[in-house]
Amino acid sequence: MDFNPLLYQEKYRISTTRWQDRGYGEGFYHVVICTKQRRYYFGYITNDKMHLSPVGEFAKETIDNLKRFYPYVDVCESEVMPNHIHLLLHLSEDAPTASHNHEMVHTEQKRSGLSIVVSGLKRAITMYARSNDIPFDWQERYFDTIIRSAEQYSETQYYIRNNVAKWAEDKLNNANKSVNDGDTR
Repeated sequence: MDFNPLLYQEKYRISTTRWQDRGYGEGFYHVVICTKQRRYYFGYITNDKMHLSPVGEFAKETIDNLKRFYPYVDVCESEVMPNHIHLLLHLSEDAPTASHNHEMVHTEQKRSGLSIVVSGLKRAITMYARSNDIPFDWQERYFDTIIRSAEQYSETQYYIRNNVAKWAEDKLNNANKSVNDGDTR
């Protein structure tokens, strides 16, 4: 059976969280990528120090080497947390930009430089975990913020650098969840 994009008339289509007027090419971005159900796959924090698991070590190493695979990206700041990753990225003018054709029958969506980097990072970490028989899974989407000023850049950089020390207060810290938050750990 051939795929028919008109079959469900977009009833089950999940709308994008990306800003539609932005190509997600050149610029600065703060990206947060979470693990599925915010499970602590990357390690744990004690005494304001992040202790990386083997998957966490691989994630850090992969982030440190992103430039080798994506020459248009600079990692300005990063932090691997127990259940998420923070990235402050700069994409150069060579970065691919998204172009959208919203006709359902001939959907031709090119991926942006940012989505290419994030999906490549997620894929590499997932492949490492699977090849080493380590249980691991990602949340389906990621969060991004377009950095628009030097002040916002500095605030984001400070936030990422101090994220481990402020883990006890972090909204992504599962220890902060109450029974009613829907946590399915």
